[in-house]
Amino acid sequence: NLTHQMGGCVDGSALLQISRMNIDRVFIGACSVSTGTGICGFDHADVTFKRTLINTSKHSIVLATNEKFSVRAPHRIAEIQEIQQLVVEHDLPRSELEILELFGAPIIRADA
Repeated sequence: NLTHQMGGCVDGSALLQISRMNIDRVFIGACSVSTGTGICGFDHADVTFKRTLINTSKHSIVLATNEKFSVRAPHRIAEIQEIQQLVVEHDLPRSELEILELFGAPIIRADA
């Protein structure tokens, strides 16, 4: 049984503050990334917060380490096509990159 921790404030007050902001660019982390289920998370409040950030921002960037591609999380933040950039590690397996590219994922590989 996996325990997932969140290190942020994502309550209604935080959502209200986001709605009052003009956000040009947002960087969010993902708990899970898949062409089938999209960008997902484990905590409903965190997912709602991140979804609101993406919807409010002009440009959204998702950061995903390699292990996020082998995990399935229950709550969808966004479809892959809804984000402007997906930043992955330099050594993400080529097979995973090819699948993401087929689905039109805008990928940036981090330097080693």
